[in-house]
Amino acid sequence: MKVLVALDGGETSSNVFPTARRVRELIPGAEVHLLTVLKPGKVKGSFDGRSVPSAVGTTEGTLSVPPPLPLQAETHEAAMQRKETEVRESLEALGGKEFPGVAVTVHVKWSDSPAEAVVGLGEALNADLIATATHGRKGLAHAFAGSVTDEVVRKANRPILVVGQLAAG
Repeated sequence: MKVLVALDGGETSSNVFPTARRVRELIPGAEVHLLTVLKPGKVKGSFDGRSVPSAVGTTEGTLSVPPPLPLQAETHEAAMQRKETEVRESLEALGGKEFPGVAVTVHVKWSDSPAEAVVGLGEALNADLIATATHGRKGLAHAFAGSVTDEVVRKANRPILVVGQLAAG
């Protein structure tokens, strides 16, 4: 059995772990796959850290000297590689913490459509279950923000386990 756990990095996404661990306990030997989908447009390259003075420049006699501008120290592609490495390392640590003693496979996908990436990886892995958490938005917040989980439920051709917000204990 293969369980794909889709995480968005938010606080509520970790709500899926107790239930996913329970599935793993009920089905020893089940493979656990953790997935985070990153949007390419949300990643920005870093700059060299030089600050731009508040004045437009300085004037020496009649010569105007413009301030140094910050230089881009990292391309978009390099920023994406850095971000993917950071997320992959974070997922590996999270997998070790949440599923001790279990070989967890991590996946980082780039897509402007997180739901399609989740469904696509579920198909590619031939996952028996896709587990995810929902933010539990209602009303206008849900209408405007949409829901990746809702889209996964509509598009996936495999069982989906959706965990809602946990009640404060």
